[in-house]
Amino acid sequence: MAWQNKQNRLLFLFEYTTVKYVGTQNKKIGLLYRIFQLTIMGYLIGWVFLKNKGYQVKDDTLESSVVTKAKGVARVNTTDSNLWGPEDYVFPNQGENFLSIATNFIETPNQKLGIKTGICLETHNGTCEIYGWCPTEIHRDPEEAENFTLYIRNFIRFSQLNFSTSNVPKENRSLYLKNCLYDETVCPYCPIFRLGDIVNKTGNKFEEMALKGGSIGVLIEWLCDLDVDSECRPHYSFVRLGKLSEKIGFDFRFARYFTDVAGDRRRIFYKVFGIHLEIMVFGMARKFCIIPTIVNIASALTLMAAGSYICDIMLLYVMKKRSVYTESKLERMTTYVTEACLLEMLLCCLNKISLYLFTLRHYKLKSSKCYLHNISYINTISYSDLCLCWTS
Repeated sequence: MAWQNKQNRLLFLFEYTTVKYVGTQNKKIGLLYRIFQLTIMGYLIGWVFLKNKGYQVKDDTLESSVVTKAKGVARVNTTDSNLWGPEDYVFPNQGENFLSIATNFIETPNQKLGIKTGICLETHNGTCEIYGWCPTEIHRDPEEAENFTLYIRNFIRFSQLNFSTSNVPKENRSLYLKNCLYDETVCPYCPIFRLGDIVNKTGNKFEEMALKGGSIGVLIEWLCDLDVDSECRPHYSFVRLGKLSEKIGFDFRFARYFTDVAGDRRRIFYKVFGIHLEIMVFGMARKFCIIPTIVNIASALTLMAAGSYICDIMLLYVMKKRSVYTESKLERMTTYVTEACLLEMLLCCLNKISLYLFTLRHYKLKSSKCYLHNISYINTISYSDLCLCWTS
């Protein structure tokens, strides 16, 4: 009896479990399985492939370069000029991805550096002379600043997909740029923008922002589907930077120095209010790739296999006739081995090991063979695998 118990404990090492398919005419389980399959197929086709483009590879490593150029003439009433061009109202002049356009300024002409005398002037409410620049500021306003135009040229490259382009069309470029002006409906891809339109697109009025200035973000978004459109076009949007309730303006100061006829050092001092434009470029490119396609399909098939496990649980543990399904689904095939056969198998393996170690130490190892020989046992089993070992 004890030997029989030891024998039963060892037999589990030689067990193998395989899948057995059992067909059942259960409408509820069949309907549940089909609904699960249709759900997975809808998820794969609708959400993964159509919505998220799961058959494409993504590239968001965008390399960008921006060149800007402003045009327009403003009428001003300053000490040294009546007209301002881009070289006067655009800061800085290099045309980078950020720039400031003057819309309002305070001029203080012919300032001279004075010396503190300690004399109090009765005509000026008892103020005293100090070391500083005189006279005081005079308010100026450049007219027609709303009609200034801004040309933005943007070069981009997606390094992983080796794709590059720009926001300016390759064909008839000169003719196109002469006749176009950005409009969200009529001409949405034109890279020339009117300053007043940029401010209005942010939900602000140009007259209000021109007084104290403000910061605006020009957003250039590239969403390129290279399977559909090999050219790829950008989308422009505009947003005011900072909270509107805080009423944060934008201003800076600079001066222009000169020497008068008498040889005195003088300057023209400007406090400039303007619209600061920050050009921000971002985007992503997509292109078909077999690897993500296979991965997503394999994931969906794996989820479909989970439907079979759910239906098996319903059949084996939830349904009323679960005992019938359990008997049909689970079947164990047992092979009985006599005590003599099992003992002979163990002794054969031990003998083989000891013989191998012995010959390895003292003699040249001869070829050893081990084969499986079928032996018939009456009233016990039909066939059993027995390991017979010997050396030749």
